[in-house]
Amino acid sequence: MAAPPEIIIHLNPSDSRLFYILLSKGFRMAFEPGCTIKDLLCRQLRIAETYVMERIQTLFLNGKAVDDIHHAIVSDGSTLALSAAMPGLAGAVFRSKSRYSAMRESISYSGPEKESFEGVGVIELKLFNLVANEIGDIFLDRGILTGGRDICNIFENHAVLLENPDNIIMVDGNQTNGPGLLSSGIDTQDVWLKIPMG
Repeated sequence: MAAPPEIIIHLNPSDSRLFYILLSKGFRMAFEPGCTIKDLLCRQLRIAETYVMERIQTLFLNGKAVDDIHHAIVSDGSTLALSAAMPGLAGAVFRSKSRYSAMRESISYSGPEKESFEGVGVIELKLFNLVANEIGDIFLDRGILTGGRDICNIFENHAVLLENPDNIIMVDGNQTNGPGLLSSGIDTQDVWLKIPMG
């Protein structure tokens, strides 16, 4: 199977926020499966432990609310959603280790303590609210696997991206512009997207 096209976009740092919609919709990354959520976030994805413990207040693993990131196991093909504290009663109920967690017992994570897996897996990550705003650029800088159609939609909906001559867009090593990206054929396939922040 051919590798997906690689899209590298150099743009005004403030414009990177236009791509945060990709982070909440869900994107994929390679990882070492069979690990705990804490290991995934802190060791593999290199997110500061203080940030993970203090700012990421709500987690869903395959649609199940997680209370203990030290024991919840992430498998190949899993979906992990990360959020800061959400407002209201719903936020209190779904917050990790909430005193209201009994109210959502039927949708709380209670998976295996460990899993045996060798090789590289793929996880789908979803970042919401302040988490996307605060660490989204980290993932865009490293690169994410996402839908080419979704990238085209962002360019089509934001003239600043399509028309700015200072944006540098590379498609598999070849420089193009906004219109060139839209006509490159990426809208029918998944692509590796990287938006360098340095």
